[in-house]
Amino acid sequence: MFDLDGTVFVPQPEIEVLRDGSVISDGGSVDLGTVTTGESVTETFTVRNDGEAELTLDNLAVSGTGFEISSGLGDTSLAPAGTTTFTIRFNAGDTAGDASGDISLGSNDDDENPFDISLSADVDVPQPEIEVLAGNSLVSDGGTLEINPIATGEAVTLSLT
Repeated sequence: MFDLDGTVFVPQPEIEVLRDGSVISDGGSVDLGTVTTGESVTETFTVRNDGEAELTLDNLAVSGTGFEISSGLGDTSLAPAGTTTFTIRFNAGDTAGDASGDISLGSNDDDENPFDISLSADVDVPQPEIEVLAGNSLVSDGGTLEINPIATGEAVTLSLT
């Protein structure tokens, strides 16, 4: 009779989430940048199985004012090295300031379930711009406008647009 001692390897799935080809850590954050009030921005994330067993995905959710799932998971079962994508949209409201939200993605990855990502965006209110034209010439801010000499008692009509 022989006594054997060893380790049994059980293949496991391993979730990776990427943005523009860069890996995002579980609990990591993504800044969607500056978004003008009334506008929206979308961001596509790739989910990859870096493990050696099938990765099962479920319960994709997003929270936070203005954040929504615009395209859900293409596949919910990924073979080793398999990928799928999902897209998040942020709709900027009418008020300037910072916006934040969260993505949560469930899976059968034992040490990253759920996989969480913090989202942020800066909502910017565009400042109005004004241009004053005298004929076809731009009058600069703080600039002066010359009017040709006129005789006493005569009227001058000047059109500014």
